[in-house]
Amino acid sequence: MASNELIDIHNHGVVVDPLKQKVKCNYCDKVVSSGFYRLKYHLGGIKGDVSPCSEVPVHVKEVFRIELAEKKRKRLVEIEESKPAKLRSQLKRKSVIHIDKAYGNDANAHIDRLEGQITDHIPSFEELKGWISKDKLITMQKYVEEIKISWETTGCSILLDTWTDSQDRKLINILVNCPKGAIYLKSYDISTLMRDVDAMQLFIEEVIQDVGIKNVVQIITNSMSIFMEVVGQQIMAKHKHIFWTIGVSTCIELMLKKFKTMNRIRKVLGKAESIAKFIHNHATTLKDLGVSDFIHNPINPSKVRSIVSYLTLENTLSKKDILECFFASDDWKTSNLSNSPEGERVAALVRSSSFWNRATVAMKASSPLLHELHLLKGNNKPQTGYIYEKIDQLKETIEEKLERNVSHYMPFWEAIDEIWNNYFHSSLFSAGYYLNPILFYSNNFKCDLEVVEGLSACIVRMGGEDYGIRASIRDQAVKYLMAKRSSSKHAMNQPPNSSPVLWWWEYAAEYPELSRIAIRILSQTCDGASKFNLNRNLAEMLTSEKRQTEQQMLTDYAFIHYNMQLRNFDSDIGP
Repeated sequence: MASNELIDIHNHGVVVDPLKQKVKCNYCDKVVSSGFYRLKYHLGGIKGDVSPCSEVPVHVKEVFRIELAEKKRKRLVEIEESKPAKLRSQLKRKSVIHIDKAYGNDANAHIDRLEGQITDHIPSFEELKGWISKDKLITMQKYVEEIKISWETTGCSILLDTWTDSQDRKLINILVNCPKGAIYLKSYDISTLMRDVDAMQLFIEEVIQDVGIKNVVQIITNSMSIFMEVVGQQIMAKHKHIFWTIGVSTCIELMLKKFKTMNRIRKVLGKAESIAKFIHNHATTLKDLGVSDFIHNPINPSKVRSIVSYLTLENTLSKKDILECFFASDDWKTSNLSNSPEGERVAALVRSSSFWNRATVAMKASSPLLHELHLLKGNNKPQTGYIYEKIDQLKETIEEKLERNVSHYMPFWEAIDEIWNNYFHSSLFSAGYYLNPILFYSNNFKCDLEVVEGLSACIVRMGGEDYGIRASIRDQAVKYLMAKRSSSKHAMNQPPNSSPVLWWWEYAAEYPELSRIAIRILSQTCDGASKFNLNRNLAEMLTSEKRQTEQQMLTDYAFIHYNMQLRNFDSDIGP
C-alpha cells in the first residue's frame, strides 16, 4: 500500500449514512459516528473515543496512532505556550510529574483539563506584558487571514453573540463562520445603540463591510427581541442577498420553552423538580437511609437553563425503580422525614402511576429535541442543507414515540411549527433542502410549495440584479430537476458519496450560476455562537474603560485567545 493511501483516511472506510455522518471500517465493518475523524481513532486503537479495530493491519494502525499522538502533542505545546509565564510554570509543577501516573499512556484527559484552565483564566495586566508577543499575534493573524480567503468562494455567516453583563451593559461578540473554521473578530459595548434601530443597523453595516458584503450569506443572532428583528428586516431590505435568522440551538430551546406552556408538561416537570429538590435538601439523611444512587446526581447539570428541568425529569425517570423501592421500604417508613408534609407529598408522587405515565409522555416528546440540541453543541459542520429535513424528522420521531396518537403528538407538532414559522424558518433552509443532492435524489424528498417558494426567493435574492443570470439559474435548476426525473443512469442523478458541496463542484462548469448559489448555501452553518462557549468575562474586561496601552494588550490577547479556542473546537470535531 502506498504511503499516500495510508495518510488518506478516506481509503480506509466508506460512508454508509452521510446524513448522520456514519462511516464503516474497511477492516472490521464496524460503523462509527462523527465521520472519518473518529475512524482515525478506531484504526489507531486510541481508547476512549471509539472501540479499537481488531482487524486493522499493524502498519496502518501505527500511521494513524502516530498521527493522532503528534496532533495531541502539538496541541499540548500550543496550550502551554499560550499561558502567561507565571501560570505556565504553575501548571508544569502540577502536571508534568504526574501525567503518566495519573493518565497512563492516554493523555487526552490531561490535555482537556489544561484547555479548561486556559478558557477560564484571564491574565492580569502584569502577566499580559510577559505573554503577548509579536510572533504570537502574527501567527494568529496569518491563521485568520487563511480562513478569510475562503469566504469569497464558500461565503460565510456572521454570528452575533449578545448578552447583558452584571453592570447592565449590552455587549456583543462578533464571530464569522465558514467550512474552513470559525474566527473571532471583536467585542463591543453596544449599550448606547440598543435604543436606536438606525444606529444599530449602521453598526451591523460596518461589520458587514469589514467581512466583505459579497462574502456574507447570512447573519445569525441569539436575540429574539423585537428590536433586533426590526434591525434584521432593515438589513435584508438593503442587502437582498443576506439572510437574517436566529441559531437553531436557540430555536430548539424556544420549542422546549413552548412545551412548558402546556399544562401537562409544566406540571410533570414541576413534580419531578420537587422530588429532586427534596432529595437534594435532605441528602445526608437520605444517603444514610440508602438512596445514595439517586443522591449521587440528583439534578443533571447544564449550562442551558431552559433545559435543566427536562434533564431533571430524565434523571428522575432513570431512577424510577430505585425511588419506588426506597419509598416503599421500612427504612423510609420509620424515618422522621416520612411523617413530614413534604416527605408525604414526595412519597405519594413516587407511588403515583399517573405521575410516571405523564413523565414518560413528557420525556418521549422532549427527548428528540434534547438529543438534537446535544449534537449541535459539538458540531460545526455546514447544516443549512439538512435543517429543513431535520425539523420534519424531529416531528416524526415524536409522533412515533407517542405511538402515532394524534391527540398526544399534535400539540407538540403545533408548538414546533409555531416557533419554526415565527422565528426560524428561512427561504435559505428550503433552498438548502432542494439543492442538497443527498436529500434531493432520495425517495423521501418532498417538493412542496414552501420548498419551491424558498428556492425561488433565494434565486431572486442571491442571483443579483442581472435578469439574464437569474434566468440562467432557473434554467439550470430545471435541468437539475429533470435529472432527478430521468430514468437513465446519468451521473448527475446519483447521490454523492461525500459532501453535497463537493458534488456541486463537479458540476460547476456545466451549471456555473446554480452551482455557485448551491455551494454558498450548503456551506453555511445554521447555528449561532453559543456552541463555542467563549469566555464572556474576557470580553467584559476588554470593553471596560482602561488605559490605552492596557486596552491594546487586552485586545491582542482576546484576539489570540478566542481564535485559539475556536481553532481547537474545529480541530476537536474533526473534518
